[in-house]
Amino acid sequence: MKWQKQKVWRIVLRFFRSLVVSVIVSSMVLFVLAGCAGSDEIVVGHDSNFVPFEYRDSETGDYVGFDIDLVAAIAEEAGFEYRTEPMAFDGLIPSIMADKIDMAAAGMTITEARQEEIDFSRPYYDSGLHLMVHIDNDDITAIEDLEGKVVATRSGTTSYNY
Repeated sequence: MKWQKQKVWRIVLRFFRSLVVSVIVSSMVLFVLAGCAGSDEIVVGHDSNFVPFEYRDSETGDYVGFDIDLVAAIAEEAGFEYRTEPMAFDGLIPSIMADKIDMAAAGMTITEARQEEIDFSRPYYDSGLHLMVHIDNDDITAIEDLEGKVVATRSGTTSYNY
């Protein structure tokens, strides 16, 4: 009996996952197509080095990752052609604003400041900010321990602003 309940819950969860993905894809398709009416090809800007979301495959030279796969699925579902345009993360918003790209597919946090400049789809991933230190480091256990320390981050990201 217990295994039957587990099986039913797995089926229910798969259904809801599919439903959520469908809603997200539909929202993104409408967002993209509304801004690109009449265009033969959608130009998708993406970060060139943000594993596992978008990065260059060392064997094939192609850009791959979660965001690249998501764009491919949206394009297939909506029936449009696209090409990707790799660039530095901090160039994505200026490129959208200058009409150099039609959309960006990147692990980008939605902030009020960014929403004043560009439109976003509904969020499809929530990672938060994480701090990593060497495994042997017992001195840094909280954000307060960083005072006076040098911290590496990427410009244009929310971690940079933090």
